[in-house]
Order: sequence, then structure tokens, then C-alpha cells
Amino acid sequence: MSDITLITAFFSFNENKYNDDELYKQWMKNLLLNVNKNMVIYTDEKNKDFISSLRKKHENTKIIIMKIEDFHMYKYIDYLNKDLDRDYEKKYHNINLYMIWNEKLNFILKTINENPFNTDYFCWCDIGYVRNPLYISLYLENFPNIKNLTENKIYMLNIDYNFTNDDFIDPYNEKYRYISNIIGGGFIIGHKENLLKMANIYYNEILIDYMKLNKFIGKDQTLYVSLYLKYPDLIKLIKGTNDNHTIPYSELKWFYFLKYLS
Repeated sequence: MSDITLITAFFSFNENKYNDDELYKQWMKNLLLNVNKNMVIYTDEKNKDFISSLRKKHENTKIIIMKIEDFHMYKYIDYLNKDLDRDYEKKYHNINLYMIWNEKLNFILKTINENPFNTDYFCWCDIGYVRNPLYISLYLENFPNIKNLTENKIYMLNIDYNFTNDDFIDPYNEKYRYISNIIGGGFIIGHKENLLKMANIYYNEILIDYMKLNKFIGKDQTLYVSLYLKYPDLIKLIKGTNDNHTIPYSELKWFYFLKYLS
């Protein structure tokens, strides 16, 4: 079950969504110190030494240095600035977060194309995904274990929302922008061929359609909803539950793949 490459990223900005750098670095340590699968990490010059120190015992690691100006999303910076002006959550967000969130599939695409560990399966995992230290011993020994990927689809997390037939009538319905608990973007996993399809659809269809319609693209979760509603056969949604170990920012339903792929 080692036929997988885990992809993650960390870039430093002046703004921090959680306003606590030390807290976020602890979450990073929980993941990087304890996951022994092939890993590709995108980061900047400022953080490369810190990232390297956390993975020094794991030789199956590749660290790639990038500048935010090299992102696929950087070409849309003017549009993202406009989105910041109309973001109802703008006090928590910034255009750098918009770019990171929307760059995930491009990180996956770049890694698949290079495939440094010659694997068939790939996953995106937010670098702050393991927030509760109790989950290290409970779930990380073999995470992510692909034994539960029983269908040839991309697996993503469905948080609380229950889709109905009416949702598929209009995949670009504006209501999805204002519902934060539909599809999680923190973990995406599947076979490389399906992920290549997903990246192509996301950047060359969904994202373009959103901008043609002058819709908000800042949060990737909304675009994933539209992608799922247009291509439901490509994605399998998994819905998890909470547990009794919750600490702030760590409800298991948002990080359920830790348990599902343990």
C-alpha cells in the first residue's frame, strides 16, 4: 500500500488565517513528522529549512521551492483582488489564500507529471490536516492507506450537505458560495488518470466559467461543488462523523480521511 504520493504545501504570508503561527506549525509537525508515505512538499525559500528538518528521517520526500508568482493562479491576480473586495469573509481571507486554495490541483498536476516516486495514486493533503495530536497514534501509522479506495473515482469529503436532484439542475447556483459545509478541499485522493481529468476540468472549464459569469472564485470549495455537480461520476463523496476527541479547529468530520484511510 505504498503506491501513493502525498502532496502538500506551505508558503509564508504576512496574514495567517488562524492568526497563530505556532499553532499552525504544530499542525504541520503532526503531519510531516509522522506520515511515512512518499511526499512532495511545495514551499518557499523562507520555509525550506524548517520543512527539511521535519522530514529529515523520511528519505522518500521531495521539496520543491516555488514563488507565488510562479503559481498557475497568479495570472488571475487582478480578478482575485476584485474578489477580495466582494468577499463577505474578507476579514479572514486574502488573495494569497485564494491562490493557495486554487493552486492545489496544479500542485497535483505538476507532481503527477514528474512522478518522482513512480506511483499510480496521488493525494492532496493540507499541511495542517492533523490538528489533534491524539490522531497521530490512532490513524497515522499507515495513512493514507489506499485499501479503502474501492471505486475508480476521486474521493473527496462531503461535510454536512445532503445533495438532492434539484442541485444538479444548476451547478453554478450562487447559493453554494454561502454554504461552507458542502465539500471539503483539505484532502483529495485518487488514481493519477482521474486527477489529471479533474485538474483539466477545474482550470479549463469550471474556473473559466466562473469568471465569465463574474462569480467569486476565492474559495476552492465552491468550485469543487460545481465540478461535482457537472461530473458526479468522477467523484465519490465520503461523509464522516465527529468523535469525542474534538479540540478547537479539529472536528473529525472535516478531517475524516484520517480515519477512513488509516
